[in-house]
Amino acid sequence: MRPLLLVTAALFACQPPTDDTADDTDTAVDRPDLTSAVPSGAVRAGVVWEEASLWGGITSEGRPGDIKIYNDRARFVIQGMRDANYYVTTWGGVIDADVARAPGDAGRDIVEKWLPMAGIGRIVMPTAIEVVSDGSDGTAVVRVEGIEAPLALIEGTLEAPGFVADLGLRFTLTYTLEPDSALLQVTSEVTADRAQDLAMADLLWGSPEVAHRFTEGVGRGDGFPPAFDWTAYVADARDVAVATLAVDTPLQAGSLELIASLADIAIASGPVAPVGGGTTLTERRYYGVAADLATLTDEALARRGTTTAAVSGTVTADDGPVAGAEVAVLVDDAPYTVTVTGVDGTFSAQAPTDGTVTTLAIGRGTGRFVDTPHGIGHTGPYAADSVAQAQLARIATPDADPLTAEGRGVGTSASPLHLGAPATIDVHAEDGGPFAVIVRRTTPDVAVDTRLVAGRPSGAQALGWARGGTLTLAVEPGTYDVVVHRGIRFEVARFPVTLAAGETATLQAALDAAYTPTGWLLGDPHSHAAPSGDGEIPMEDRLVVATGVGVQVHFGTDHDHLADYRPLVTALDLDGQLRTVVSDEVSPPLRGHMNIYPVVPDLDAPNHGAWPWWDEIPDTTEQVVDFLRARHGDAFTLQLNHPLDKGVAEMAGWSPGRIARGDHWTTRFQAVEVLNGGDVDSFFAFWMDALVRGVVSTPVGVSDSHTHTGGHVGMSATFLGAGVDAPDALTDDLLVDTMAARRTIATRGPFLDLSVAPGSVVAPGTEVEVTVRAPAWIVVDRILVYKDGALVHTLPGTTATVTLEADADAAYVIAAEGDTPMQPVDDRTPWAAASAYLVDVGGDGWTAPLAPLTVED
Repeated sequence: MRPLLLVTAALFACQPPTDDTADDTDTAVDRPDLTSAVPSGAVRAGVVWEEASLWGGITSEGRPGDIKIYNDRARFVIQGMRDANYYVTTWGGVIDADVARAPGDAGRDIVEKWLPMAGIGRIVMPTAIEVVSDGSDGTAVVRVEGIEAPLALIEGTLEAPGFVADLGLRFTLTYTLEPDSALLQVTSEVTADRAQDLAMADLLWGSPEVAHRFTEGVGRGDGFPPAFDWTAYVADARDVAVATLAVDTPLQAGSLELIASLADIAIASGPVAPVGGGTTLTERRYYGVAADLATLTDEALARRGTTTAAVSGTVTADDGPVAGAEVAVLVDDAPYTVTVTGVDGTFSAQAPTDGTVTTLAIGRGTGRFVDTPHGIGHTGPYAADSVAQAQLARIATPDADPLTAEGRGVGTSASPLHLGAPATIDVHAEDGGPFAVIVRRTTPDVAVDTRLVAGRPSGAQALGWARGGTLTLAVEPGTYDVVVHRGIRFEVARFPVTLAAGETATLQAALDAAYTPTGWLLGDPHSHAAPSGDGEIPMEDRLVVATGVGVQVHFGTDHDHLADYRPLVTALDLDGQLRTVVSDEVSPPLRGHMNIYPVVPDLDAPNHGAWPWWDEIPDTTEQVVDFLRARHGDAFTLQLNHPLDKGVAEMAGWSPGRIARGDHWTTRFQAVEVLNGGDVDSFFAFWMDALVRGVVSTPVGVSDSHTHTGGHVGMSATFLGAGVDAPDALTDDLLVDTMAARRTIATRGPFLDLSVAPGSVVAPGTEVEVTVRAPAWIVVDRILVYKDGALVHTLPGTTATVTLEADADAAYVIAAEGDTPMQPVDDRTPWAAASAYLVDVGGDGWTAPLAPLTVED
């Protein structure tokens, strides 16, 4: 049980109203104005009363009742007395950070969680939060006091309550912000009565969907050096950076490096030290936010009194000074910090004088071009209401795009600060519809230092996705193969392009429909974006990518979130092209992952009402289903995800005809992924084995994409036989009915045009006319017929008449496959399978042809 939260008088007296407008009659205490900017030389802290005090960003979640501490350079939100979103719901840590911006700017928060931790898995459960100083005396101070609490995610993952032993620790966290500083000093004090060895760490969950990690000594590389002074997230758009920086002693990852390898977390730990007998272990760190990392490292070096020298210059190209270029600073050839050039191409940073300093200009971006108005992902699911509305409005009236040099390449050893001039590819769809673009270099690429320079996207020179018929991509001069496509229902357009610096190629792409599957919609019942802890794509990008590759029904199956994408569909003007379904990938690791959809989000609950399995640890997988039905009702489809890859079937020890661990098994599912990220074999085999033993379910194909291209998004999907042609016509009830009727075709390319609806219960001797439909670049060689789980017919070609013969009740599955990779779009070969026909010989109800699964304890 969590302790009753007692808040000191300075905070408790200021408990805010539940709406956005403060009660004018409540004048018990002074309320500092947190909505207006403060001038240089000033600083301010207080309890948030108005949403106008907050700002947006991809992970924004500040609310009235939280604490804001800010000056003219930086602003932070410390979570108040409420459960938060994501996997760490305890309060008292930093949940939002951004640079001070002009009024009306929507903000750039890229911090999910930022908090201290003692040892492995012990965080603070506050018993008191106090605004010690509101800044009127020249310094703003917020103090959090509490006792230790386990990081619930660890115990929930292991299904081991008490795994993180209670050491009786007592915490005091002091947040101090001075005027004219981008660094929030965080002093962590831990007191223990019994003797033990502890290390104090700070964990920074950033936003890998719009930022990349950069650590002194390794740069963008994986892992951490033995000692370092800062670790950071730097926005890909080069307009914000957040960092944890050392104050007194160098940082290390220590035993926590394993955690960082499993999740994208910036780890900053101190050395192990003895504590006990009422003694206190104290560590000080800086939490910093600025427009670039060098601003933070410069200030940290100055505060520590390090002797430094200025590193400055101008990044140039043949067409003049380069604005928005990244400049990496190296000391003794090790990555040190990064800065960004201004509008005149100049840059400046500080570096220590006890090493050899070099610089390298970088004029590449991510190589991904997404048709969103602001160019980068800024929208998150948990912003306060008025902040969220401002973020949506920003899509229609965007801020100016940040200065980001694209298509200019990387400096050389001979000319490290000189870049090239970019070339441009303008792509237009002749019908004005959405599309995707793949730009592949046909000549050898230039080798780069991957510690400093982002890799090419999915091996291509550039990738793009348009929602409205046009898209412009900046590329380095060269010779390219440009492919324009709209997914598996359309033909492709292909262009050879050679571009010199400054040249533009204008391409007109005819993307003709290969066929029209009347009554069928193409859906992807499993994909991720920013709300997922391992998602690496913004929510709006996910929708534009889905539309560009021809997906008509998007399922927002983020891990343990009920993220609602529907407002974004409207804001992006995708209504009529894309339907989105509120969903959740329920992800307890030892139980296997399951999707549930459609569900209704609770906008006032943490994670919009997703089941917190890490707090409610189940004893059985049946209990998991009970929890979900109790929370969300009975009107959702439960789908087993990647069943033999950390899925329910693997956790239950499935083998044909047998379940080895009954407490990890359930039959209360309605759908199974037979195709996940292009992979079929074991998933399809499990589904058919369960089917012929009486566990009848609906097969689906999914991308399970966590990135812009991962999982063969658009190529690994499901045709939904809902009987409608417009995505908007697919209601939640119709979706549930379609899944219950098993009207699906899992596809890796082809569509199976069947004269009898798949999923039907039929009489023996029923004839099914089969026509495999696909564009010319998807070549299908044969039709496959399975009976009772065994392959019984292989029929060459793309048309056939299949007779469903049976002397006893049987299950038939019709599939198709090809041997040729689906180039120039995808390297996989075609495959598709329709939902099973159940042959009812006696007309008295279908009976499974094989013995039921043997379920062992």
